[in-house]
Amino acid sequence: MLNHSLVEIENELNSLPAPVVDEYRRATELFGKNLEEQDQIAWAQEGLNIAQQAIRAWEAATEYFRSSFEVYKVIPFPQFLVWARSGSNLSKESPSIGVAYFRSSPASVAFINPRNIETWASMGQSLYNGTWKSTTLASKFFESSPIFLNTLTIYELEMFVNVIATLAQKSYDLATECVLLGQRYLPQLSNDREQFIKMLSSLANQNWREIKGCLESVPRLPNQLNGKQRDQLFSFADRLASSGSNNVSQFLIEGSQSLGLLNPDQQHRVFQLAELLIAESID
Repeated sequence: MLNHSLVEIENELNSLPAPVVDEYRRATELFGKNLEEQDQIAWAQEGLNIAQQAIRAWEAATEYFRSSFEVYKVIPFPQFLVWARSGSNLSKESPSIGVAYFRSSPASVAFINPRNIETWASMGQSLYNGTWKSTTLASKFFESSPIFLNTLTIYELEMFVNVIATLAQKSYDLATECVLLGQRYLPQLSNDREQFIKMLSSLANQNWREIKGCLESVPRLPNQLNGKQRDQLFSFADRLASSGSNNVSQFLIEGSQSLGLLNPDQQHRVFQLAELLIAESID
């Protein structure tokens, strides 16, 4: 139920567990006179709505109030409300996911275009299907989001989340592990990252057990290969993955290490020959 005054909202908030009330009061002091009265009412109402959604939803409301001012400082108020309502929707699905979303938000929204906040929230929501393992997976995604958003484009992150969603259909445990591996290793790539994730997507559909090994191969790629050369290598690996070939991670490690021993002209020639060989083997 919507309330019509801040006093009415505060009266209802006061009936909630103490952490909610404490964080609301702390946030109110931080906002000071930054918010117009109607905006303050909208902000407080969202917190109350979150708290009333489920038995443990007050925990998500606590994190909402705790993170609100830091988020408000970096995005315009209309997008702030989108952020709040996206978190409210997540909390309605699972208070634990709502907690992870709000808790990660101050460190995440600094790296995301405000118009993509709803997209980011939807990514995490797409990993949830009502089970406790999917709750863990979606929560780990939000916990990892500051690193992802600081290094990946929103398009790359969407691609990677689609890989994780496909992988989760086979194994939630492996999908959760790959979120953590992605957080660790995807930032080590650069302009070759999109091609690498495209390769993972092919593996998710053809040979999903290879995904973990491919992520773990990233730190073993030699520095002698630049981003363009790695992009070519990942393109070859993607074609192998699409054809259903096995040992793609071994191909990445051994292929890159061998290429690292050659000079640029030799590497170029090897790529030319590999193009012919892969085309022949796939045919």
